[in-house]
Amino acid sequence: MLLAKTSVKDSPIAGQGLFLEQAAGKGSLIGIYTHDLTILSEEEYTSRVLAGDELVLRTGCRWVDDLFIYNETGVEDEDYINHADNPTLLYHCGLLIARQDLPPGEELTVDYKYILAEWEPGFVCSRSGKNIRGLPGRKAMLESARELLALFEAEEPEKAVTGQNHQSWRVIVTAAKERPRNRGQ
Repeated sequence: MLLAKTSVKDSPIAGQGLFLEQAAGKGSLIGIYTHDLTILSEEEYTSRVLAGDELVLRTGCRWVDDLFIYNETGVEDEDYINHADNPTLLYHCGLLIARQDLPPGEELTVDYKYILAEWEPGFVCSRSGKNIRGLPGRKAMLESARELLALFEAEEPEKAVTGQNHQSWRVIVTAAKERPRNRGQ
C-alpha cells in the first residue's frame, strides 16, 4: 500500500520504475508492504521460487527475519520499485521510508540486499556493476534498523508525505524517541 501519489513509468535504471508525483520529506513513510499480503516461511518461499511461481517471483520479498511476503492478487505499483546502491528509500520490515527529501518526479528505489533471500542468485546492478545479493534475515533486519535509527536521530519527520498529515507515523517516531533505553545498567 502506497501512501504517496506515484506513477509507473519507463526507468533509466531497468524496465519500468515507480516515480513520485508529489514531494516527500526525509523520513516520510512512503509505503507499507504488509497490507493484504500472504506470509511465507523461508522454506515455503524458497520452494515457490525454485518452482518458478511467477507471482512469488514478481511480488515476493523478505518481510522480517526469515519470513517473506507476496501478493496473491497480483502486481501492484510498489512492485515496480527498482534497486539502487544509494537508494531513495529505506526498506525496513515492510516499511518504505524516504532516506532524503524527494522532489516530484524522483524514481523510488531500495537496496535489494534487504528484500532478497541470501540464497537467491541475485543480479548485477546495471549502474554500478556490483553483484547484488540478499543478506541473512537477522543481518538485514539489524542493518536496516540501524539505518532507520540514524535517519530519525538526524531529523524527525514532520509529515509522512508533504501535504498529508499522518499523525500515527509521528506518534510511532515520537514514542520510540521518548522510550527510555536500557543500556545494560
